[in-house]
Amino acid sequence: EIGSGLVGSEMCIRDSSILVDGQAVAFDAYALKDESGNDTNYVKLRDVAFALTGTDARFNVEWSAQRGIYVTPGLAYIMVGGEMDTPFSGDRPYTRMNDTTDIDGEAVALQAFTLTDDAGNGYTYYKLRDLGQALGFNVGWSAEKGVYIETK
Repeated sequence: EIGSGLVGSEMCIRDSSILVDGQAVAFDAYALKDESGNDTNYVKLRDVAFALTGTDARFNVEWSAQRGIYVTPGLAYIMVGGEMDTPFSGDRPYTRMNDTTDIDGEAVALQAFTLTDDAGNGYTYYKLRDLGQALGFNVGWSAEKGVYIETK
């Protein structure tokens, strides 16, 4: 169950086509069931930043040992490599991330999980709706479109 404890059994991979302002973008998203049994999508923060490059909702992502993960809305995303690529496949065990994310100088608690590759490297996946709310873009779902992001 989401939010209960630090380590969960497995997150299920979903090769998800998410519409970004009407254009299909292929994300390697992971899903957990919410309290109602519906899939809740989690994506890598850098993948979302990459996908929103050139939109009104663009943002940059950086990491440092001192600050952790920090996001600057309005800045162009600077690629670091590995965007839109997942170095593992299949369902994965996960650990809940309890750290806050710095968004424009403010510590924000977002629902996120860390998945680990076979070499022990961690990858943080954020709840897509939380990212939209925190960064000012709309995340929705409809039977016709599936999951979509609107940045205007």
